[in-house]
Amino acid sequence: MAAKPSRERLQALERGLEALSFLNRYGAGTSTQVAKALHLKRSTAHRILAVLVNLGLLRHDPLNHQYILCGRVGELSSGFRDDDWVLSSAIPAMKAWTREHHWPLVLTTPLAHKLVVRASTDYESPMSIDRFHCGQVIPIHGSTAGLLYLAYSPASLEASAAEAPADQKTPMDDIPQSSEPEDFARIRSAGYVARPTACFTGGRISVPLRTTVPFVGAITMRARAENIEVMSELHSWVASLQQLAAAIQCVDAEP
Repeated sequence: MAAKPSRERLQALERGLEALSFLNRYGAGTSTQVAKALHLKRSTAHRILAVLVNLGLLRHDPLNHQYILCGRVGELSSGFRDDDWVLSSAIPAMKAWTREHHWPLVLTTPLAHKLVVRASTDYESPMSIDRFHCGQVIPIHGSTAGLLYLAYSPASLEASAAEAPADQKTPMDDIPQSSEPEDFARIRSAGYVARPTACFTGGRISVPLRTTVPFVGAITMRARAENIEVMSELHSWVASLQQLAAAIQCVDAEP
């Protein structure tokens, strides 16, 4: 009679590992998506995911119903752990900033030569049009966070040329159109990247979490293009984002 519970536990373990594998492949997912992928009833998938949350392997975002991998998953194989600072410091600070300033924020960190969304305040912001979800990959080339990542890479530091004088900069000067060393030196000197866009989602301003190597991650604000094109507005937003980045304790984070 004891064999049946044992088989059920093994089956539950197998399904739990399959759920982790699915979420690892896509970064995040809902119980409906997990149920469909594993050919389970939604109630069964929900119970499995709830157990994984209780074990600290997943966290649940009640706003978008996403289940997101926690740093403890990495500990199973490599001792990787950087989720504590995201949960305890970054997310609360970002939400407080968005409540005050209204614009949505995205936190991205590097993972295996990619930039991955770790947190966003899109669901807290009344200004959100497009929404980013945890686990989403952000292109390095063409994004403001990606330019920061490249600017603080060892290769660009080694090849860095002379920096442009600070009093000769304009907002557009902080939008490199190439990968020349002087462009990256200018980014490091300015401490941010701003890019007005013609698309309906507006412009972007990104600041690094730390201005030292290695690159830990970036905070990106999405706003109306006119807020980025006007120098006084730009400097005000940059200063606010840099204060936010300084308030986020990420000293133990690894790239």
